Amino acid sequence: EGERAGRERVAFIYEKAGLDDRDLQAFYASLEEAPSVETRRRLLAQELGRLEKYFASVAEILAQLEELRCLAVEGARFEAARMAEKDRFSGNSVHFLEEERYRKMFVR
Repeated sequence: EGERAGRERVAFIYEKAGLDDRDLQAFYASLEEAPSVETRRRLLAQELGRLEKYFASVAEILAQLEELRCLAVEGARFEAARMAEKDRFSGNSVHFLEEERYRKMFVR
């Protein structure tokens, strides 16, 4: 059970930090080749410790990337909704000012 939880945490960090899956698979292969259960546990603990430190060091960057991704998705959704409005160019033009204000939020 402890090894499975360790492997899951290692996989989670690899995925969230955008690390190369081939490196993860190579690490898992090295675990399988370990001469003993104790060696395997030690290797897993070392890798998990290394990854936890790395993950903590890039956590702020990853949070900013996630925020940027969310903004891009929201901006795309907004633009698609605006383009889908068939009467967009008729009537009061105040909504254009509102659209421009909204777009400027994304420029920051």
